[in-house]
Amino acid sequence: WTTAIPANNQIEEKAAKDTAGNIYVSGIDTVAGEAVLHKIQPDGTQVGAFSPSIAGATNVTAPVVIGNDIFVGATGPWGFGGFMDQFRIYKFDNNGNLVNQVEPKAADFAGEIQGLEKSGTTLYATGQSTGMGGITAGLYAIDSATGNLDGGFGVGGMIDFAGGTTQRVDVGPAIDGAGNIWTAFRRPTDFTRIRGFDNSGTAIAGANYDLPAGELTENTSPVISGNLVVVGTDGGSTGAAGKIYAWNTTTNAQAWGGNPYDLGTNPNTFQGHNPEGIAVAPDGSIYVGTS
Repeated sequence: WTTAIPANNQIEEKAAKDTAGNIYVSGIDTVAGEAVLHKIQPDGTQVGAFSPSIAGATNVTAPVVIGNDIFVGATGPWGFGGFMDQFRIYKFDNNGNLVNQVEPKAADFAGEIQGLEKSGTTLYATGQSTGMGGITAGLYAIDSATGNLDGGFGVGGMIDFAGGTTQRVDVGPAIDGAGNIWTAFRRPTDFTRIRGFDNSGTAIAGANYDLPAGELTENTSPVISGNLVVVGTDGGSTGAAGKIYAWNTTTNAQAWGGNPYDLGTNPNTFQGHNPEGIAVAPDGSIYVGTS
């Protein structure tokens, strides 16, 4: 089947599915200037009565379904008295009614949501915010029952990384089989660091993986394949192709013999051949979509 989404709705994120087989997609209505969320039944019929929107949103994450609730993160003009962008995380029921919204970095001037992922009944989000100390990347835990920050994670439901770092759009967290959370953040002109935390927000010993200088995450969130954390980097302004790096979470060492998969030589010699998304198959094989 094929379902027609309104032409002015820009859909750029992956869909989510509930236990009844209903599909949820999020996007931006470029005419109304708002984030939208659509529900499609298993037979392809769009549920017209399900039409939540977030006025003023300029970007929106892929939806995440936990139980009977649907969560999305959005960035909009909610920071610094409405003069700057800030991000919020929204909880809707499966009828499209707003249940709750939370703004983790409300005390900062500005911010931007990066991505969402779930582990059991906990929702994890990554984002960046700008406060008195500069730009700070962060990891946030949301209690799906209440839609509020989970006070048992990190400090008040949040972990802030060192000031002066930033995360690129679409770089969300990944969850491994043990429930540990992995995220990648980058310094704008320096390097990418992958970090791991348990479900209380305690840093995993030795799980600070620094990629070589100049290797910066772009549009690919980390993924988990067995005991590997896999992330893609962008060649950026150098014109070089991107690379795929893997780190072994058991040995705390770079995997694949210390050699990343170079998208410029495997299987072709395209320059500027950069990853746009990474997925893992049930057998652990890794698939990369590129530009």
